[in-house]
Amino acid sequence: MEIQKKQNADSIYDMHMWYGQLLSALRHASDARSVLIVEKEAERLGLHREDCNGGIWNKKWNLDVGRSRLTLSWRWYDPSGPFNYQPDINVFVLALFEDDQELRCVELRFAD
Repeated sequence: MEIQKKQNADSIYDMHMWYGQLLSALRHASDARSVLIVEKEAERLGLHREDCNGGIWNKKWNLDVGRSRLTLSWRWYDPSGPFNYQPDINVFVLALFEDDQELRCVELRFAD
C-alpha cells in the first residue's frame, strides 16, 4: 500500500514529506550507529537502489515523481593510519530536487 501511494504521488509536498522521513531515519541511524536503519527506510519509501562503481561499500537510492527527484547516497571510509586505529566514518547525503534544481540537501556523518 505504501509503494502504491508513492507511485501515485503528484505533488512536491509528498517528496518533502518523504525527505523528512528519511532525515529522521538518518538521525536515528546516527544515534544507533546503524546503516541498516536508513537502508530499510529507503526501501520502505519506495526508493530504487542504483549500482555504484564503488561496489558493496557505496550505495545510492533514487525516487522520481513527476519533475521531482529524491536521492540518498552512502559511502564510508576508514580514517585509521599506521598505529592509529579509528572507527569507520559513514557519510550520508540526502537531497531533494525539482526540475534539476536542488531544494534541500543535508549531509550526515557518524562513526561506527
